[in-house]
Amino acid sequence: MTWYALAKNSDDESTDVTIYDEIGAWGISAKQFIKDLAGVKGHINLRINSPGGSITDGTAIIAALKRHGAGFTAWVDGLCASM
Repeated sequence: MTWYALAKNSDDESTDVTIYDEIGAWGISAKQFIKDLAGVKGHINLRINSPGGSITDGTAIIAALKRHGAGFTAWVDGLCASM
């Protein structure tokens, strides 16, 4: 598993998203996450293990997930520290 990935499941109805690094400058930016999310049609399974990061990027990522029409489920696989 890489520190950030989107992988469409074989059922074509869901996508697994992993964030295993910082949110923002040193990890995944909101700009990149939202760009990647645009191609996702089904339910999102988000797995996160993050030491935190940028509040503004994290807030934008959360807003994008909430706007996503098919919804999402999030699991904390280790740490989900403040952004």
